[in-house]
Amino acid sequence: MRIKRVTFDIVANNIPFDRDFQPGWGNACLIRTGKEPLLFDTGGDGDFLLHNLKRIRVAPARIKRVVLSHDHDDHTGGLWSLLRARPGLEVLLPAAFSKTFKTRAKKAGARLIEVRGPRRVCDGVFSTGEMRGAKREQALAVRTPQGLAILTGCAHPGIAAVVRRCVGLFKAEPYLALGGFHLRDAPGSEIDAVIDRLRKSGVKRIAPNHCTGALAKRRFRSAWGGDYVEAGCGARVDAQ
Repeated sequence: MRIKRVTFDIVANNIPFDRDFQPGWGNACLIRTGKEPLLFDTGGDGDFLLHNLKRIRVAPARIKRVVLSHDHDDHTGGLWSLLRARPGLEVLLPAAFSKTFKTRAKKAGARLIEVRGPRRVCDGVFSTGEMRGAKREQALAVRTPQGLAILTGCAHPGIAAVVRRCVGLFKAEPYLALGGFHLRDAPGSEIDAVIDRLRKSGVKRIAPNHCTGALAKRRFRSAWGGDYVEAGCGARVDAQ
């Protein structure tokens, strides 16, 4: 299947963008590569998530599959409201998630798929598999007409390491890096080193949000200039 257009709607995030959307701590992105939308993370608040999905006219019933990046409430908290609105949802999560979470999700009606290694999620969308870091985490690589769009929840393994893994696994140039980069408390020297690695890897557009931090965002904006993308709550990022 040749994908002609991919859209990424930020439907949960603590960074404000569109005043018609409700921001809140966490992260979630709705990915559309065809007819069936895919939700990556669910933010920390189900009411906010459902409100923001309504703003982009996506009913919960249309969502058949959710990918969770890692076992933190600000990425999984919206799942419970979504499951009440959409029973039988397929949830792909790292195998390292707690037994308590898995039991609760199953009782709430989720069909769990535990992810260990890299795998296809749906047309044009792939998981890195579990990556080691401060928290076991999976990221997504999405094939777009311009190259790979790489989506992270918090990038606990390091955003440069995530990009490197995606390029190695999926044999394509990195086009876009989107999501939380976990640099909120990082010193300037560390941020500059990350920017250097990402520039050398060939990332053409950058869209940091969530846990990236104000200093890091300023430095990413300076480094990418017109290819820096504002990706707060309610933003839409196109790749076509």
